Amino acid sequence: MNNFAVPFFIAASVRIEIPEHSCETPALLNGGGCNILAPKGTIQAPNDCGWNTCNNTVYYYITITEDDFQPVHFQASYVLCMDNNGEFPYPQNTELQLAIYSWNGTDCTGIGGSPYSSPPNNSTYQTCVNGTGTILFYEYLEPGDYIITIDGYQDISGTSLCTFNLDYNVITALNCPNDTILCSNSEPFTLDPPPPFATSVLAPGYSDGVIDPIGLDYGEYTITYLYGLISCSFEMNIINPDEIINNSAICLVTVNEDNKNEILWEKQITESINYYNIYKENEITTEYEVIASISYDSISSFVDINSNPQIESNRYKISHIGFCFPETELSNFHQTVLLEMTEQTDSWYLSWTPYVGIDDFSVNVLRGTAPDNLEIIASFDNTVTEYTDNDPPDGYVYYQIEVVLSTPCDISKSTSYLYSNIATNDPDFYISVGISENNITNNIYPNPTTSSFTIKSENFPANVQIIDLNGKLIKTIDDYSGENIDVTDLQKGVYFVKLTNGDIISVGKLIVE
Repeated sequence: MNNFAVPFFIAASVRIEIPEHSCETPALLNGGGCNILAPKGTIQAPNDCGWNTCNNTVYYYITITEDDFQPVHFQASYVLCMDNNGEFPYPQNTELQLAIYSWNGTDCTGIGGSPYSSPPNNSTYQTCVNGTGTILFYEYLEPGDYIITIDGYQDISGTSLCTFNLDYNVITALNCPNDTILCSNSEPFTLDPPPPFATSVLAPGYSDGVIDPIGLDYGEYTITYLYGLISCSFEMNIINPDEIINNSAICLVTVNEDNKNEILWEKQITESINYYNIYKENEITTEYEVIASISYDSISSFVDINSNPQIESNRYKISHIGFCFPETELSNFHQTVLLEMTEQTDSWYLSWTPYVGIDDFSVNVLRGTAPDNLEIIASFDNTVTEYTDNDPPDGYVYYQIEVVLSTPCDISKSTSYLYSNIATNDPDFYISVGISENNITNNIYPNPTTSSFTIKSENFPANVQIIDLNGKLIKTIDDYSGENIDVTDLQKGVYFVKLTNGDIISVGKLIVE
C-alpha cells in the first residue's frame, strides 16, 4: 500500500456513455486519477451516518494484507463545489458520507445497506463516517478486498461538480509530546500534538484532548496514546506549587584550567526548579545582567567564556525560576580573586583582591617554574592580601592564590578549593592564555633591529616593557605613543615587548642584532 492523495469527483449528472467505475468495476484506490458517478452501480443507502439515498456514489477498492498495520486509516476532505450556473466555488460545503464493505472482487453483491437498512446488511457492511470539511475513518479490517463507497448527498442537488481529496494512510507510528511537569493548580494541559488518530488515550484527568491536573495526587503519571497495536507514551509529573524552596546561592567562583571564570552552585533536591539564571555585574553601569540560563537537570556549573581573569575581577549572582513560581531574588554576589605581581630588588611583591562571598576560608600562595606545577610556599588566614617572595627562582616564575573553603562545595563532586588567575613574568604565557588582543611581533619595526624600533598600534598611549628571556624587566617606557625606542644599550639577543593599555595587553618578540 502507499499513501497517495487521490482526488475524486461527485457530480449531479453524468453522461452514461462514459466508462464508469461502479461497484462491479471500482477504481484501485492507490491508482490515483479521477472517478466519476456510477448510476449503473447505485446501491442501497446504508441508512446510517445520515446516508439515506444513493444517487451520487463513487467507488474505489483496496486490498488489505496480513502485513498491513492496523487499524486502517482514511481521511476525506472537501475541496470545492461549483453550482449549475458556474459559480466558483459553491458557497456551501456539501456533506460527505463514506462507507466500507467487504467485496467479492467481482460484482456488486453485498455492496450497500447496513444493519439499520431494510433489508439489513449484517455480512459485508463494516462501518461508515460522515460530515463536512474533513471526515476520518480508522477501523480494524481483516485481510481481503474492500470497496469504499463515497456519496455527497446533502446540498448536492444545486451543483454540477464537487471535488474532494481522499487520503489513504496506514498509520505506522504515533508521536507523543515530550515529558512535562504540571503544577497541581495549573490550568488544564492541552495535549500537544493532539492525538487525532489515537483510538484511545490512557491518562488521569483526561477529557477531550486536555488533562486537568486539579484533583490529581502529586507524582509521576504515564500518558499513553493507543492506535491499534501501535502506542507511544510520555511522562507527566504533578508537583506541589506550595513547596518551600530556599533562594539559590553561589557556592564559589574560581578560575579554571582554561583561564576562564567558572561559577558553581549546589542544587536543592526538588522537582520544582525549572532553571537557574547566572548574573554578572556590568562594570560600567554596576547593574547585574543575565549571562546564562542553566537547566536544573544540567550540572550546576557555568563557565563565563567572556571573562578575562588575568586583568579583572568579576562579581556574579544567581537566581532560579520554578515551574510554579516566578524568579527568586538574586543571591549575594561572589567576587573572583585577582592576583598581580611587581618586581622588586631580587624579589617579587604579590598583591590580590580578597575573595568575596564567603567568610570562613584560608589562603595559600602557590609558586612554580611552570603554570602546571605549582606548590605552596606560604599560608595565611582570609585577612591577608599581600606577600613578598624574597627567594624566587631564577628565570620565569608563576604565582597563584589558592582559597581553601572550610565547608566544601558539593556539586557533582566535593570541592574545597578555588583559584585566582596566574601571575607571571613570562610574556609568552599571556599569549598562550589568550588575553592579548594580538601578537604585536609583526607590528614591531624594524625587527630585527640594531639601534631602535617603533610599535604600530591603535591602543596608544600605552606602557611598554622590554623583558629578557630570563624574565628580567630591562626597560620601561610610560605613556608611549609610537616614538622610537632606543635599544643601543641592549645586548644582542631575543627580548619580549609587552604593550599595556588598560585591559588590553599585547606581547611581541624583538630581535636585537
